[in-house]
Amino acid sequence: MKFSTYLVLFSLFLFQSSNGSNILVSESCMEASKFDPTFSFDFCVAYLSNWQPPSSNLEHYWVNSIQLTKSNATNGLSFIWKLLEDTSIDQHTKHCLKGCFDSYKDMVSELDAAVVAFKAKDLDTAGTKGERILRYPVILFVFLFECSKGSNPLITDSCAKAKKTDKYFDYDFCIAFLEEASSKLRAPPSNVEDLVVLAIKESKSNATNIVSIVSKLLKNNTDPYVKSCLGDCLEFYTDAVSDLDDAVAAVESKHFDAAKRQIESSLDFTDTCEDQFKEGEGVTSPITKENHSFFELGLISIYFIPLIGQHS
Repeated sequence: MKFSTYLVLFSLFLFQSSNGSNILVSESCMEASKFDPTFSFDFCVAYLSNWQPPSSNLEHYWVNSIQLTKSNATNGLSFIWKLLEDTSIDQHTKHCLKGCFDSYKDMVSELDAAVVAFKAKDLDTAGTKGERILRYPVILFVFLFECSKGSNPLITDSCAKAKKTDKYFDYDFCIAFLEEASSKLRAPPSNVEDLVVLAIKESKSNATNIVSIVSKLLKNNTDPYVKSCLGDCLEFYTDAVSDLDDAVAAVESKHFDAAKRQIESSLDFTDTCEDQFKEGEGVTSPITKENHSFFELGLISIYFIPLIGQHS
C-alpha cells in the first residue's frame, strides 16, 4: 500500500467533508485522482470498497484513512528503530536513519493532532495539519538523497588516523559528530584545518551551553557543597570559552602548538569539575554527561591538529 496514497486520501476527504458532502467511494476516488495525477484510483476504490463495515459517512472514511496512515508511519518508526540498534550499521547510515526516525515521529504527532482537530470540527486546523503531513514524503526523499552521497572521506580518514593515535579514541562519535556539524555549513570542510576549526567552535558552543546549564543548577540547588562545586565548574567553563576563542585564533594564524595548548587547558577543567563532586559524601555530579561530551569534542581537535597538512 502506498504511503502517499493514504495521505492524499485523508486530505481529499477533509476537503469533501468541509463542504458537507456525502458522496460514493468511486466519486471520492475519482476526485482524488484529479487532485493528484499519481494517485491510484484502482487502489482507492478497491481499498475503500472492502472497508468493513461500509459507511455512508465520509468522515468515517477520513478518520480511518488517517489512522491507517499513522499505523503505516508507526511501523516505519519500529523498523528504523531496529536498524538504529544494529551494531553492524556504520555511523553515517545511522545518522541518516536518525533523521528519518525524527521525521516519522513528527509525522505521527501531526496525524494525531489532525484527528483531534477534525473530531472537534476545527477543519481549518485539520487542513493545516494535513498540508504539513503531505510534505513529509518530500522531506524524507530529500534527506535520503543527501545521505546517499555517503560520508565525507576527509572526515572518515581523519577519524581513522586519530583512532590509530589512541585506541580509546571514540571513532564512531568522531564520525557522527563531524558529519552532523559539517552538514550545517554552507560548504563542507575541505581540509583537516577546517575540521579543527569546526571542532573547536563546536566545543566553544558546547562550553557556552554548559555555562547556561550550570547557572540554572546553581539557582535551583540548595546543598552548600554542591553549590560550591557548581560555582567552580561555572568559572572553569567560562574560562574554557575564552581559551577556545584563543585556540581558533591560533589555528587561523597557523600557530598550531599554541592552539593545542589552549584546547588542552580547556579540557583540564572537565576532570577538575567532575572530581570535586566525588569528594563530597553521597554527592554525585549533575553534569557528568556534559563533562564527558565536552572532553570527547576536545579530543577531536587535539588529535586532528598533528594531521594538518597530511591529508591528500
